[in-house]
Order: sequence, then C-alpha cells, then structure tokens
Amino acid sequence: MNNQILLSAASSGNIDSVRRLIAARAYVNYRDNQDRTPIFIASARGHIEIVQALIEAGADVNIPNNEGETPLSIANEFGHDDVVQVLIEVGARPPLRGRYPGYGFNSLNSTSGGKRSGKRYYTKKAKKTKIYRKKRTVKRARKY
Repeated sequence: MNNQILLSAASSGNIDSVRRLIAARAYVNYRDNQDRTPIFIASARGHIEIVQALIEAGADVNIPNNEGETPLSIANEFGHDDVVQVLIEVGARPPLRGRYPGYGFNSLNSTSGGKRSGKRYYTKKAKKTKIYRKKRTVKRARKY
C-alpha cells in the first residue's frame, strides 16, 4: 500500500510525504503497471527534490519503463535540465532502446521549454555503428 502512495506522492510533488514513506520503508524501486518507478515519475515531472531524496534512499536510476525509457531519457525529453544533471552525476546511463530508435542521447540539446519532441533532443548515432535487434537483446556491430 505504501508503494502505491509513494508513486502518487512522487507524481504530485509532495516531498514531505515522500520522505515519510521512505522513512516507513516504502520500496523505492516499486513499479506500476507500466513499469514506471517513483524516480521515473518524479523525473518526468521535474521534481528535483524528490529525485534527490529517492537517490539518497537508494533508488536505481537506470530502471527502464515498458517502452525502454529511463528517468534520464524522460527528464531530457521534457527539458528538465536540473534533473538531467543530477541523474548524470549519480551514474545514470542513456537508454539503448526507446521511443525513438536510431537516436542517441545528447543532454547538450535539451533546451526544450517543456515541449515533447524527441527528435529535437536526440542526435543521430555515429555512422560506424548499426544496431541489430532480436526480441529484447541489442547487439552492436562495427561497419567494416
């Protein structure tokens, strides 16, 4: 029950409730039916204090949702540069797959103004690398 409430508090931006739930041992890596975690939801909404509190509580910053997006990619997509910087500092990795296949992560292009246009914040991958997909695995091969 506390886990669902933690997701709701992270979504609404209620830092006091998030801290109380963390102290009550709510599971910080809990996933909803779309595989979103509290840190994913807080990153998408730009709640920097909640992101920092969840990181301090041990939340994994690299758990993707069911579309392959990570907290780092969703914060970048919505233009929350402060959240992007915090996630990069703690070791968040860009996703290997996601909503915009064939595009790589580039936090330097994240001057959004809140618009959700993935091609604006992603840059084309280097021509030397191609991605081959088989079910859920990603293999990289060099172009000779």
